[in-house]
Amino acid sequence: MKIVLIIVGVIGLILILMIGSCFYIGYRVKKAAGNFASNSKPYTGKRLPCSFVSASEAADALGVPVQDAVPRGSMGCDYTLGTDGNHMLVQFMWQGGTGMMKLTHTAIQFGGKQNFTEVPGLGDEAFIAPGNSSVMMRKGDVLVTINLQSAGVSAEGGKKVAALIADKLGD
Repeated sequence: MKIVLIIVGVIGLILILMIGSCFYIGYRVKKAAGNFASNSKPYTGKRLPCSFVSASEAADALGVPVQDAVPRGSMGCDYTLGTDGNHMLVQFMWQGGTGMMKLTHTAIQFGGKQNFTEVPGLGDEAFIAPGNSSVMMRKGDVLVTINLQSAGVSAEGGKKVAALIADKLGD
């Protein structure tokens, strides 16, 4: 009988340790996920991407004619530039932008530092991606990505468009 009680006690102790380990692992995962969570207040304004920069404002900022600005749902605005049909897509991530920028910082730390250019004073933080292919700007918890790759415009123009958006996103 003593042997059976010892075996049951050992099995019970092992089960308690396994359950405690599961709770500890869950706690650590939740804590790690919290490091990427946003402390920024969520954006509560209108989610109309083309309302942040009109076609005429984009033309002034970019220094090229802009034919039109076409909404792509609530997540983006597609600007048709010049007469050769180049496009500049401006995409909005209305929540989770802080976490996404933290992931970008992590990627930069692991080998991409020489490829990203930080843009101080633009929104809460901003970067120009490798090859001047895009501008990433965060204001509050909103992340705005301006794709310059198929636009044929400079990163300076992209920064001017991002500044217009940052001003209209407010505080």
